[in-house]
Amino acid sequence: MALAFAPHVEQCVGIDLTDSMVKVATDFARERGIGNVQFATGDAEHLPFPAASFDLVTCRFAAHHFADVGKAVQEVTRVLKPGGAFLLIDHYAPEDEALDTFVNHLDKLRDPSHVREHRLSEYQAWFADAGLLYREERRWNLPVHFENWVQRARTPEDVKRKLADYLRDASPSCKETFCIQLDEHQHPVSFCLKCALVVGRKP
Repeated sequence: MALAFAPHVEQCVGIDLTDSMVKVATDFARERGIGNVQFATGDAEHLPFPAASFDLVTCRFAAHHFADVGKAVQEVTRVLKPGGAFLLIDHYAPEDEALDTFVNHLDKLRDPSHVREHRLSEYQAWFADAGLLYREERRWNLPVHFENWVQRARTPEDVKRKLADYLRDASPSCKETFCIQLDEHQHPVSFCLKCALVVGRKP
């Protein structure tokens, strides 16, 4: 994400929880000859930067791993300059309780580090509490190929079977909402996750 924005900004800073990923990113930027990016170790709930440091803060497909999204949004607001923007892309849970429960159990079963896919109404409330002006820029369905999805997570075979059963036995509403496709043997082929880009503007 940092490297994607680097050509369009004067200076860019990326953070990650782990020193190892910071090293990987730093080496990759050096190999690409990108000199206006630096990386630091830190977490979203305690950003290691002074107040009013940035014109723009971005977060892409990470918030569902945060322990406290509300605190993270407060921190983003703190480090933004007046008039700055927060761009957040992530999976989200539908407002319906059953659909919310379904997708969060699915993701948690596959990846124990998953905390929660939040509803857009929750994001709207967190942005408002932090003093950010909230706008939904775009929503879309993200297609997910089942076999690739479990391979990327190195999912154990017993968990893979549970995931397959869970998708196969989903309610009609879940199958429609999450675009669940089964083959002739009733094995999952694909499904979708609900995604959104939301923008928070600091007055």
